[in-house]
Amino acid sequence: MPAEGYSTGSFRHGPMELAGPGLVAVMLGTGSNDSARRLADDLITAGSVVIDVDAQFDTRPGTSLGRLAVGAVVTQHLAVAIGRARGIEPGAFTHASKITSVL
Repeated sequence: MPAEGYSTGSFRHGPMELAGPGLVAVMLGTGSNDSARRLADDLITAGSVVIDVDAQFDTRPGTSLGRLAVGAVVTQHLAVAIGRARGIEPGAFTHASKITSVL
């Protein structure tokens, strides 16, 4: 499952064209960010699924950096769950080996 991270403004300058059924957006650290809230609304209106980590896990009290850190951990757990559901062992190399294994 390909995934990329974007700031709100960067997403609107290109990837927004992917909005619609089939697109799942995981939004981190939105808090009281009006631009992020508008983007989430626009994605939902286009038919995308939006997962707002702040809203789902009530991370609003605290700093923006703290909310982003919680979002990063949630995203890691989501990636592991998706991998396991697809029969992929998280952290295992399929096509290459760790570059540090050869000196």
